[in-house]
Amino acid sequence: MSGQAEIDLSEVPIAALRDRTRRLLEESLNEARVLPTDENIPRDWRGLAHFTGINTLSLAKSTNPCSEILKLWDEDKLSKGDKRPSLRDLLNIFAQIDRWDVYDDSEPMMLEDATHYTTSLQVQPVVKETIQPFENGCLTQKDVERCRDGLPLLKYDAFLLYADEDLKYARMMIDKLEYEYNLQLVVKDRDLLTGVGFEFKAITKLIAERCSCMIVILSPNLLKSEANMFFLAFAQSLSIQQQQKRIIPCKYEPCDLPPEISYLYYLDYQRSLLFNNFWQRISSSIKAAIDAPVPQKVSPQLSTTSSQSEARCTITEIPSEEIQPDVESTVTEEQTAIVRMSDPSTHFPGNSLENSTEKNWFCSKSSIKSDDISQPSKPQDTSLISRIKKIKKSKNWFKKKKAVAVEA
Repeated sequence: MSGQAEIDLSEVPIAALRDRTRRLLEESLNEARVLPTDENIPRDWRGLAHFTGINTLSLAKSTNPCSEILKLWDEDKLSKGDKRPSLRDLLNIFAQIDRWDVYDDSEPMMLEDATHYTTSLQVQPVVKETIQPFENGCLTQKDVERCRDGLPLLKYDAFLLYADEDLKYARMMIDKLEYEYNLQLVVKDRDLLTGVGFEFKAITKLIAERCSCMIVILSPNLLKSEANMFFLAFAQSLSIQQQQKRIIPCKYEPCDLPPEISYLYYLDYQRSLLFNNFWQRISSSIKAAIDAPVPQKVSPQLSTTSSQSEARCTITEIPSEEIQPDVESTVTEEQTAIVRMSDPSTHFPGNSLENSTEKNWFCSKSSIKSDDISQPSKPQDTSLISRIKKIKKSKNWFKKKKAVAVEA
């Protein structure tokens, strides 16, 4: 606790609050309180909005107004160029709205957050390590800690590239993206191990293999640095080779864009502050680069094989004894004995007529029988009986005609 007591909370911004502390504040202040203070100020998130100067009308329908107030409060001070709100300012507001319970519960947690925040921003001293860089891939301080614990190396979300003159803005970006959006950034002056040999080799290895993208703080100072322009060109070559978005340019000060990224859409810090969505947009751009699919080459032989396997089908042979006809033929000889004759009155009596009639009768009988067997038969109960009767009558008529002709 002695180390925590020496920390001045008035010098630590509210962006240093970690998730555990933020959840405590949200659970304590989001719930509306009925009794106000002696000055008639609400003792919940509305009182916090009152002392921070945030309009409560825009937060009336928010499910987490406390978090929104802290975010808008910090962005408002940044846009005006004022000093960022500190943890001490936040504790003073808790005292003004008579929420000493929140004050007492959150103060020790804020001290821990402030210690973690100041430690993470300090440039790490030279440490003699038994782990040799590049032998097992260790390039940052976090790599050494994870190797000691037997954990795999960390995959970072973004590499932050900036000029030394823009360190103040770079620290503000680190606070926002790491503490509010839970992103893992690589900062050369903070994270890179000393004694890793050639610095360019270590940084290019981080950009190519360990970082999903690179954030570039564009300013005239960065464009003057040959080293930064080399890293920018290297990241651009990776983007072309891998067909992925690797560069997220953020214009901090007016400058002419280099040819390498002149065609890319960039985020303008000053312009985006008018819409209060700069940090959300840059966070979404980083997450889009993290989730981007990696293009893979597929050999022609594999693709041909897969297409053939998709088109292949299996044919199962069925034994002949298992095959049954779809329709069983129930056609009888009587049903097929249908005679198609012309009108008897048009023929002359005689043997030729009788022979031709019998020949036609047998031809029609055989043709009808073969046709009817090849096709499913239809019920012909009434029609067949009537037609057979007509045939018998016609036969009797021919016999009578023949007898009359013989007598004559």
